[in-house]
Amino acid sequence: MNINNRLRKIRKEKKLTIQEFSTLIDVPENTISNYERAVRKPSVEYIQILIDKLDANPRWILTGQGEMFLSQEAISLSNLKEKYNLTNEELKLLNELLTSPEKRKALLNLLK
Repeated sequence: MNINNRLRKIRKEKKLTIQEFSTLIDVPENTISNYERAVRKPSVEYIQILIDKLDANPRWILTGQGEMFLSQEAISLSNLKEKYNLTNEELKLLNELLTSPEKRKALLNLLK
């Protein structure tokens, strides 16, 4: 599946016509249609709108890998990274602590 089909699939997953989608994301209908029909390549700005407004997964948009939409967990971690200016390594550690009861317990024991 190529990028134009993935863009169409995002809209269809939301069960929206091009007109409704245009209103929702504030992008002209003809622009959306041109992207979905591969008349034009999608702009970085358009992809960013899908990420920001619909929680679309940029990896899925570009490659077709992963889930179509970001999970709330991934969004929350991304927000934490931004809010606290965490490095990727710190974010990975935080994610491991949140998802692994064993690692949390080990850390708590270490801190005692």
